[in-house]
Amino acid sequence: MNRFELDELAMTAKNDNSKFRLLLENSRSIIGFVVSGFTKGGNEQYKDEYYSEAIYALYRCLEKYDSKSGAFASYASNAIKIQIRDFIRNRQSLVKLGTTKLDEI
Repeated sequence: MNRFELDELAMTAKNDNSKFRLLLENSRSIIGFVVSGFTKGGNEQYKDEYYSEAIYALYRCLEKYDSKSGAFASYASNAIKIQIRDFIRNRQSLVKLGTTKLDEI
């Protein structure tokens, strides 16, 4: 699927679940590329969580996407990166909080 077809599909997928599934299938390469960047070097065990966060980010970015602002693939890949980084930050802060509480006991 070329860039323009993906952009059109993103615009129509905003209110249609079947179109979103089709968009998700056509965006697997984008998701896989972004997730592979985060799973290098020891984060392989979180791959499934990163995929879940990526799908959630893809769904959320449909609300704000406008085809006049650029390609959906670029917009989605940036949204996915931000979502996964937020997930990692939240997970790290939970681990630090847990170890801090253990030190107090």
